[in-house]
Amino acid sequence: ALLLGALAVMVAPGFGYQLEVSPNDQCLARGNGTCFNLREVMSFPVSLFGKDNYTYMVSPCDAYRCPSGDDVHVCQHADQYYSCDQFAQRPIWLWNSEWFGSGSHARVSILYTGGTNWRNVMLNIIYDPTVVTPQVVFTGENPYLQYNFDIRVKKFGSTDYPCWE
Repeated sequence: ALLLGALAVMVAPGFGYQLEVSPNDQCLARGNGTCFNLREVMSFPVSLFGKDNYTYMVSPCDAYRCPSGDDVHVCQHADQYYSCDQFAQRPIWLWNSEWFGSGSHARVSILYTGGTNWRNVMLNIIYDPTVVTPQVVFTGENPYLQYNFDIRVKKFGSTDYPCWE
């Protein structure tokens, strides 16, 4: 029985791997026969409130000029403006779990790096069949200087190839 339990855990569905990001658009990625286009999810940039009355401007598709002077995906306003990443650095897209629309844990995570004092951003696009319109939330700073955001969507990903030329 113990051996069967161990085998069941080993064959449980779920996987994750890095997606290829378009060379011309940081909001397009593809992998395993699926295209992902963040531009189809919602309009950006989006302004969000975090803890301690901090605000965040989230612009994953186009460079946002943070008052700190940098072009970024996410700008933080705390006691001053901070660049949470550098737009010039390519994001890393990861596809975790099963196909979007088939399971409750399907998500794509996008990591943006190179911000002020080693800041970085993790943006998770999470499948949620109950969402009518996409919802963006700041989920916290953990670990220190990593700013985490979730976008809950009803649909993300398509099998329409090619994703880009």
